[in-house]
Amino acid sequence: MKQDIASVMVSNPTWINSNASLNKAINLMNSTQVSHLLVRDGDRLVGVISKNDLLEKFFSIVQMSSGKIYNDKILENTKVSELIKRDPITLTAKDSVKHAIDLMLKNKIHCIPIINEENEPIGIMTPTDVMKAWEAD
Repeated sequence: MKQDIASVMVSNPTWINSNASLNKAINLMNSTQVSHLLVRDGDRLVGVISKNDLLEKFFSIVQMSSGKIYNDKILENTKVSELIKRDPITLTAKDSVKHAIDLMLKNKIHCIPIINEENEPIGIMTPTDVMKAWEAD
């Protein structure tokens, strides 16, 4: 697979501010039908949050409480920054798809943010994108 990431990545990825609530992250994932959000402070990438991260948090909340109102308050008052995977592995659009696959497998991750020369997020690559690249090859 000799394609570069630019040919298969999702450009203009869905992102959220690190100060947003977990409720906002859940709603954004649902409305845009994505499994990962890039987390930014201004234009700077600070992390990634996934549906799995949110699910783990939700299960811990449910174990601690017994009421929907209480759960909703926790999700509204907990900030994305408290849950994100900080300093994610990143690649550039010029890197190879094979390199992305190697990193995903080695690090057991399900997405790689793609950044430009200024370290600003410009895309995201997931296993689905890798499968599309493989199918096109």
